[in-house]
Amino acid sequence: MLGIHPAILISIGICFVILAWVLFKEKCIEALTRMVVGGIIIYCLNGVMPQYAVGINGMSLICSGILGIPGVAMLYIVGAIV
Repeated sequence: MLGIHPAILISIGICFVILAWVLFKEKCIEALTRMVVGGIIIYCLNGVMPQYAVGINGMSLICSGILGIPGVAMLYIVGAIV
């Protein structure tokens, strides 16, 4: 494998992950916070409006994590239309 020692490749990989975490830490924490808040909002709205219930799954959490509250509103609008 091109004469590169595996320990060096592992070290480079670890450094890359640490660099990515340092650069994107703030964005990751914001997205995770929006995911948690979106999941809580979906759970509460499913109790209030069971006829328009949206499932809490990976796609709905990703949508609420990226878009925030408007993403949750979009999920309910699309769920009501379909």
